[in-house]
Amino acid sequence: MEIDSELAKAILANCSHLKEDRLAHLQEHSIEVQLPFIQYFKPDIKFVPITLSTQTRPVYKDIGLAIAKAIKDAGKQVVIVASGDMNQLRVAKNDPHQG
Repeated sequence: MEIDSELAKAILANCSHLKEDRLAHLQEHSIEVQLPFIQYFKPDIKFVPITLSTQTRPVYKDIGLAIAKAIKDAGKQVVIVASGDMNQLRVAKNDPHQG
């Protein structure tokens, strides 16, 4: 599958919170699970991988607005697929799995 470099560059240009980082995806494997299913239904699809760490709501909002602007400016049909590692959210006081 090919990365949509044009859209990726536009997203980066619209958002100071994001930067190109090829190493960010070395330890992140969730995209590897999703891409085969997407490719099955649309073999010629291009994608833009974005990996985020924990941030504040205003930062997430800015990122979302930057993505929306890049998509609108590109005039392309786009599907956004988001995934999270829910395992990271175990913060309950009495959670026996909390390390």
